[in-house]
Amino acid sequence: MTAPPPDQVRSFQQARTVSPAAVEQELASLWRQAVDSPGGGAGEQVTRACLWNLIVYDPRPERDGPGGPEHGKALRTLLDQVTVAIPARILRLEAWAADRAPAPEREVEAWVAARCLMPDAGARQLAVEEITYAGYGSRGLSHFPSLVRATLLPDLPIAMLWLDDLPHEGWLLDQLLPLCQRVLIDSQSVHRDVALLAVDKLVNSTVTLFVDLGWMRLTPVRYLLAGLFDPPGRAEQLADLRHVRIVTTQRGRNAGLLLLSWLLSRADFRAHMPLAPEGDDMLYRWRSRRGSAAVEVEFSIEAGEGGYDGVILAELNAGGDLFSIRQVDDEHVALHSPDRREQKLALHGWREPELVIAGLGSLGIDRFYPQTLAVAASLVEDTTWNR
Repeated sequence: MTAPPPDQVRSFQQARTVSPAAVEQELASLWRQAVDSPGGGAGEQVTRACLWNLIVYDPRPERDGPGGPEHGKALRTLLDQVTVAIPARILRLEAWAADRAPAPEREVEAWVAARCLMPDAGARQLAVEEITYAGYGSRGLSHFPSLVRATLLPDLPIAMLWLDDLPHEGWLLDQLLPLCQRVLIDSQSVHRDVALLAVDKLVNSTVTLFVDLGWMRLTPVRYLLAGLFDPPGRAEQLADLRHVRIVTTQRGRNAGLLLLSWLLSRADFRAHMPLAPEGDDMLYRWRSRRGSAAVEVEFSIEAGEGGYDGVILAELNAGGDLFSIRQVDDEHVALHSPDRREQKLALHGWREPELVIAGLGSLGIDRFYPQTLAVAASLVEDTTWNR
């Protein structure tokens, strides 16, 4: 699951403009150039490998212009690192305003590129083909589905990467979703209060598997919290859960809601009644029920960094004892339980390339996520959340 450092990834061929109808022909030319390139002597190999078709939708491309020298640099670095570990054909879809078209009649443009990893001097392993389509205005975007279908590699799974915002319901998404076996999103990149409600609606509207990097980012924290109750410890105290408190930064509000919802769903609390606010606009309260048992729930947002996931504190009162994980600094947390008194541990989160790599693998299939998301949606659906 490890992604290589960015300085190990090299471009074999810079992107160049082609006619959309000539994309495959231009890619074949790039491969011939790779084989016949000067210096391609003994010990230098060009390897063509592909495990996925990866559609990358970019609704807010960088502003230096389509095909510019700095255009999409951060996203390209991410894709380079991901596709070194999981070779893929990238189909990059960029949505531009109609007035950015090079000519009024131009609705769509295409670029092709090939990129490789060069781990040792004299060795070259080609890792990825990248096809970029820039659509100008709504008419340009209308070409995306047919262009994608025409350039997908057959007999390979298809994933879509949509990270900077949540997928927008509409014609384009309706056309692209049926093509995909997997869609990767990041709920933590969206700070809207009801973002998780929108994600839950998307997940329930299709059979396509949604993989949320915001949820995967919580894996280390979830592991440590569960470890506080591992046998032969205090697992039986979870049957007497009395109070749950989650504190996050503004950036970590969706991650914190998912963490809270995971705790409630795993403890089988199903009914959630919002409680009246107590004067703090950033404090939310519920009473959740499991049969005749009830637990008081608090969720609050505070200023601060909160580490890589934005979670500052997760605290449970179970059986009269406190169990918690608290962010100490960017890389450390403190665990507290009757058996661990403020035990400080390093907590290194996964980088974004590692999350995407894991999301395209078996770790992207998580049966607990839909259950957790459904609880999160029920928590934020009430109008008190938007007070």
